[in-house]
Amino acid sequence: MQKQPPHLLTEAQFDALVAHSRWRGGFAFGGNVYDADARWPLGGGRVRYLRVEPFAGIHALYCEFDVGSDMQVTLAPRDDVLASFFLDGCLSGSTVGTGQDDLEFRPCHTMVRMPNRAGGYAIRIPGAQRHRFVQIRFERPRLLEWLRTTGAGLSQRTTRLLGEERPLVLCNAAWSAATGAALRELSAWNSDDAAFAPRFMARSVELMTLLSREFESLLEGARSRPPSRAPGAGRVQAARRLIDASPGEAWSVDALARRLAWNATSLQSAFRRDTGLSVHRYVKAQRLALATRLLRSTRLPIADVAAECGWSCAGRFAQAFQQHAGVAPAAFRRGDGPP
Repeated sequence: MQKQPPHLLTEAQFDALVAHSRWRGGFAFGGNVYDADARWPLGGGRVRYLRVEPFAGIHALYCEFDVGSDMQVTLAPRDDVLASFFLDGCLSGSTVGTGQDDLEFRPCHTMVRMPNRAGGYAIRIPGAQRHRFVQIRFERPRLLEWLRTTGAGLSQRTTRLLGEERPLVLCNAAWSAATGAALRELSAWNSDDAAFAPRFMARSVELMTLLSREFESLLEGARSRPPSRAPGAGRVQAARRLIDASPGEAWSVDALARRLAWNATSLQSAFRRDTGLSVHRYVKAQRLALATRLLRSTRLPIADVAAECGWSCAGRFAQAFQQHAGVAPAAFRRGDGPP
């Protein structure tokens, strides 16, 4: 069975679904916090969306997606500079209007990108796996003000880049030790805790300060270079397309390498670099996503669902699915599982 196309949403539609499906949240102080925990209506699962405004014109977001089906959210065009810190997961994206998959989201990396006022950005979120990231959105004048106020020494080249009207990716760099420590601590916090929102507010200011201190070094050597030029990036995208189109096939690193006429070791290394996952883990995630859809939308016997998704043993499928969803496949189909 072919994989279903993703749900296509504008940012406004996504926000409306979160607001409509929210079952708890709404914590606020001073009117500058929006906190929502939503049971996702499209394919099931959960979306955790927290937005704070530590200073006027600067927003910080914590986003956690664990949904049952793929979706694509197109961010509205705006004049914001986006600094994104990826905790875990396997997102991909593109700059609207370029026709290229030019946004490479890597766990433990910081991506800073300029506004695309002509069309925004399209972000693809695979189902059946968890994705988490923190993002700071600066209105462009406020970013320059913040950098200068916090003593960041801006070179002429950086100042010129921040004035560009093109949707440049300014950097996609591994976290520094200080930024990594702050984000790993945040990642370990329980996002269900009532104190998470105010703690995140404080941590977002710390991340903004670290970003200011590290801004020049982040941009050094990475200015305006499209991430898709990384060695092997095109073949990794081709490998993902093959897996996504037919996750139940017997994909292995060697099988993919043969299809792509590439070395298996190089493929595995590039795949892990670009997605944060091994080939095996990515295939398993896509199989579980397909299984989730089949259990929700068909009456196929569970043994047939297992076979369709690439498991020759229904027992091993049931074990893998229970580890993923928290309940056995039959209970999930009855609706006993998480939303």
